[in-house]
Amino acid sequence: MRRARAEPGDRSTVDVAQLLRRFGAASRDRSSVRAAFGVDDHEARRRLNQLVRAGYVRRDSARPDERCWRRTPAGEVLAHADRRRHLSRARAERMLQEVLRRVAEVNRKPYFLCQVTAVGVFGRYLTDAPVLDELDLVVRIIPKPPAPGSAAAVFRPDRALPYWRLQKLLPRDEWPRWRERHVELHLVRGKRPVVLHTFDDPRLRGRRVRLVFLADPEPPAAAI
Repeated sequence: MRRARAEPGDRSTVDVAQLLRRFGAASRDRSSVRAAFGVDDHEARRRLNQLVRAGYVRRDSARPDERCWRRTPAGEVLAHADRRRHLSRARAERMLQEVLRRVAEVNRKPYFLCQVTAVGVFGRYLTDAPVLDELDLVVRIIPKPPAPGSAAAVFRPDRALPYWRLQKLLPRDEWPRWRERHVELHLVRGKRPVVLHTFDDPRLRGRRVRLVFLADPEPPAAAI
């Protein structure tokens, strides 16, 4: 799930996007981070720690025995943020309604093994700004109870995913939660201006969230 608006230090969003582009999409160890930023070891370590704290870079789970980092999905979005055209409020409204229609589809069809129980909107959408950078949504996705008489799909890391097309879309470290990612990818349908977050994201603390869909009788704690 993806980006918050936290920014490392006093840098602007554009500066951070440029920093993330210099970091690159590949996995980097400490020496290549220093080379990418073109600074000494102390400054490279400071910038790397800022990006990690902001949620734009994380340890590379594909290289557990090495101290390597790579951009998170949030970092990927921000790295290309200033290259995207702005989002008008009218278009953001249409996109929100499209997402809500897909939520109903996900919850109705047994093809999806998870369901969406809450959707909220936050960020610039809640202001009077006529133009947005993106549509920030927060969603709660949980497994559906198995249908009577059916066997739940079992994840086997040594075999193809049950929905094998996802293998082409998901990095290996996301395979264990392929059911949730299946729903997330369907909700956004490749529309970059739509950015999904989770209700338990600590970066949402203190942020105002307006619920636009709620399936449970009790709202998620983060939305209160």
